[in-house]
Amino acid sequence: MKILLVNNLYEPNIVGGAELSVKALADALEGRGIDVLILTLGVGDTENKIKRLNYSGLTSVWPVCNERNSLKRLYFQFCGDLRINNLSAKIQKVLVSFKPDIVHTNNLAGIGTEIWKISHRLHIPVVHTLRDYYQVCARQNMMDGGRNCIGQCGKCKALTTIRKINSRFVQCVVGNSKHTLHAHIDEDYFPRAITSVISGGLTTEFLEKKKENEFKAEFSVGYIGQIIEAKGVEDVLQLATITNTKTLIAGNNTSGYAKSLKDKYSENTAIEWVGHVNALEFYRSIDILIVPSSWPEPLPRVIYEAMSQGVPVIATNVGGNPEIMTGLLSEFLYEAGDMEGLVEKFKLLRGSICQQLEEHLKSKSKEYAGSEVANKYFQIYKELSK
Repeated sequence: MKILLVNNLYEPNIVGGAELSVKALADALEGRGIDVLILTLGVGDTENKIKRLNYSGLTSVWPVCNERNSLKRLYFQFCGDLRINNLSAKIQKVLVSFKPDIVHTNNLAGIGTEIWKISHRLHIPVVHTLRDYYQVCARQNMMDGGRNCIGQCGKCKALTTIRKINSRFVQCVVGNSKHTLHAHIDEDYFPRAITSVISGGLTTEFLEKKKENEFKAEFSVGYIGQIIEAKGVEDVLQLATITNTKTLIAGNNTSGYAKSLKDKYSENTAIEWVGHVNALEFYRSIDILIVPSSWPEPLPRVIYEAMSQGVPVIATNVGGNPEIMTGLLSEFLYEAGDMEGLVEKFKLLRGSICQQLEEHLKSKSKEYAGSEVANKYFQIYKELSK
C-alpha cells in the first residue's frame, strides 16, 4: 500500500504538536511495511521519502519565521486558496508520479484544499485529519478580539468558502478530538465523508520505562510550547509568583511577547526560561505540567506526552482538553485566567496525589501510542481502497 501523507510542516520545521504527530504516524506506518511519501512545504533539496513544495517568498511568511507581520501571516493562510506559484500543478505532478492508494492530508495552511479536488479527479480516496481550524477560521484559532468563537462567524464563512466547497471531495474526516471534528461537521463541512476521532501519536521512546537513576532534585512545575498570548503562559508565571515554586518555561523565548514576559517577571528567581529542550527529558525533570491555553486547542499532545512519564497535568477546560482529562483527571481542569482555580488545583496535586496518579497516567497514555494510531488509520485506508 502507498500513502501520500501531507502536512504543511515536517521535520526539521517543527512549530507545534501536529508535525510531531504526523512524523510519528509516518514512522509507525513504515514500520508496518507501508510505502509512505511525505508532501510538505519547504526549501532546499528534496530528501528521500519527502517531497517539498517550494514557492517564492516562503521563508519570510511561513510559521518557522519568527518575525512575520500580520500581512505575511495572512498571505500564508491564503496562498493555497489563491494557487500561488502554480502549486496545484506541482501537487498533481507528485500524485501522478507516486500513484498513492490514499492521500492523507493534515494541516493545509499554505498548501490549500485544492489537493482534495485534484485527488478526486485522479480517483484517489482522501482522508483528512483535523489538527487545527484552518478550514473554518481565517485566523486558524477560532478566536476574535481575544475571545473564543462559538461557531463560525460570517466573515470566516465568506473567507473560507473554497475550503468548504472542496471538503466535499474528502471520503473520511478524522478529528484529533470530538471538539475539533464537530467544529467542522456542525458547519456542514465534509458532507460526504465518514467521520472518526483518532487521538495520539506517542513514539516508542515515550513509552519506555524510565531509568532507575532518573530523579527530580527539586519539586517543580513546567510549561512547554509556543510562548504566545493565546497559550496562556502568564497563568504559569503568576502561579510561580503566588506559590514561589520552581517553574521551568520551555519554548522559543525570543519573540517580543516572550521578552516582555521575561522583563515583567525578571525579579522572580523561581522562574527559569530554558528555551528549546528535549521534550522527554523536560517531562522527566518536572512534577506537574501546566497547559494554560485560553484558545480552544484541538488536542495538545503535551498532555499525553506528560502522562506517559507519570507527570500529572493541570489544564484549562477548553477545546479538546476535557476529552483527554477524563475520570480522575477531570478534577484538574480549570477556567482559563482563573488564578484562584489554578492555585487550588496546584495545591491539590502538590501533596501525595502526584505519586498516587503516576501509574494511572502511564497506563492511560498507552491509548495514545503511535502504533495504536497507525492501526486505526490502516483500517480506514483498507476500507477506502477496496
